Amino acid sequence: RVYVAVTTGEGPAHLEIVDTATRAVIGTVPAGVRPFDVLVAPDGSWAATVDHDSFTVTVVDAETLSPVTHEVAPFGSEGGLASWEKPHYGAVAADGMILLPYQGQVVVRLDPRTGERTMIPSAANSHAHGTTLAGSRLLTVGTGAFGSADGVPNLSILDVETGSESVVPLNLPHETVALWRDEAGAEFAAVAGGNTRDEGWE
Repeated sequence: RVYVAVTTGEGPAHLEIVDTATRAVIGTVPAGVRPFDVLVAPDGSWAATVDHDSFTVTVVDAETLSPVTHEVAPFGSEGGLASWEKPHYGAVAADGMILLPYQGQVVVRLDPRTGERTMIPSAANSHAHGTTLAGSRLLTVGTGAFGSADGVPNLSILDVETGSESVVPLNLPHETVALWRDEAGAEFAAVAGGNTRDEGWE
């Protein structure tokens, strides 16, 4: 299967489920407003959208295609569409928990089935965008001072098990980060460009 979040331009979006064997759309499920990311359970039992403009995560059961919506707004939802305190991207841990960085100040650990959440503090203080896991380390790029974050563009390397964190300043804001390993097995964070309200870059 391939899960695709589709935004129509206004109002709620939807998640399309594509069967790669038949190349057919086998289901369409309502999601939140303007999803930035699609996540899938390690065992394939659910897919989820990170709904930027509705401060939500929509979790869809892979068998029944039934959606459940969880509001995740650690800084509140005041300001609505104009707010900078929204979710962007997430990562899925091996135990199935969804990790959502907010503003370089907190990472929300969300149970996609129950909606239960716990908080992991972060000292990055940068508007959080792309994120990925490297073992127990959550790599997150921040684009700088927006909303309650007033720091510089950076890369946070946060161990979600111990809470230890390294913050690496970056010369430019970046949209995404991926884990890359060289032939010797050394691990690197590969950061890539994107777009802000001011400019785009490669």
